[in-house]
Amino acid sequence: MKKFGLILSLLMLLSLPVQAAGIYETDVVVDVVDKDAAKAREKAMVAANRQALINLLKKITTADGVAQVAELNDNQILNFVKEVSIVSEKVSDVRYMAELKVSFNENILRQYLTEKGIPFTENSGFRALVIPLFHDEASGKVWLWEPENVWRKAWYENSEGAGLAEFRVVEATGANQEMLNSGNVLEFDGATLEWLARNYKADEVYILDAAYTNGGVQVKIFAPSGRGGIEQTVTVPGNADDENLKTAVAKVKAIISERIKRYNLEEDNQKYEMMVLYEYNSVADWLRLLKELNKAPYVKSVKEDAIGAGRVQFRMEYTGSLNRLEQVLNSRGLNLQAYDGFYVIAKK
Repeated sequence: MKKFGLILSLLMLLSLPVQAAGIYETDVVVDVVDKDAAKAREKAMVAANRQALINLLKKITTADGVAQVAELNDNQILNFVKEVSIVSEKVSDVRYMAELKVSFNENILRQYLTEKGIPFTENSGFRALVIPLFHDEASGKVWLWEPENVWRKAWYENSEGAGLAEFRVVEATGANQEMLNSGNVLEFDGATLEWLARNYKADEVYILDAAYTNGGVQVKIFAPSGRGGIEQTVTVPGNADDENLKTAVAKVKAIISERIKRYNLEEDNQKYEMMVLYEYNSVADWLRLLKELNKAPYVKSVKEDAIGAGRVQFRMEYTGSLNRLEQVLNSRGLNLQAYDGFYVIAKK
């Protein structure tokens, strides 16, 4: 009986609407000098609240939305702050330096943005797979897997997320090297890109073609698996060196994360609900699927209606187009099949 109660509690917990609390936490670094340490600390905390809020808003809303909220005074901004945690700090007689984690009250901030008509998105966890290709202008050679591909190395060393996006770099596995080489990457083979997206559980694949130029680093961004594909060129002026490659990585991430945020904002204007059936071998299978769905972009909530005899029926609320949802689920190894008035979900 206790075991059944535990399973039921787990199901109820995992069936709750997707929580976005992690989005509303932001790290910030402060360094303030004043007439004494106490005064410096006081000013640093006020500055941290403002900077953390701006950093958060840059992830979830438009530039206009950021500018509108940034006009609030310090006391108004304090109303959004739930907690400030000190990660590390150093204090002198007149200086206060610290790394802080600022947590915001998501319900209050959501309500404010909604009342002011400021669009925002909470679709986090979007996974981007990057394929870094490097053109050596001097020799005319193109490198993908080779050690000479300094662009790929730069991505490996700086692959952390940006905005609401997570980044993965394609690995030099035997299967990947068999499917891809420097000669065929820019052919944008749909089957190969779909296979890679599914293998890495990626929502989009980006091919990033970089080269040193007389003016620094130039990168062409291709997104053939996205909405018709894009091509955009990014130039980082300066020297042809590792530091500029690192800067180029950051600029490309900013472009991709901004693109993702933009169409997330578009998708959030459309909300739908579907009835879904899932057949499982054990309750553990269902719990794993539930966890995966709750982490998937565009899935807003999963609410269980009935469970038993190896089958669960649930309602899934999602935002955006059905095609977009199918693409996200497909990248996670899940197949969504439409029937008369309901859907069936199954692992591939």
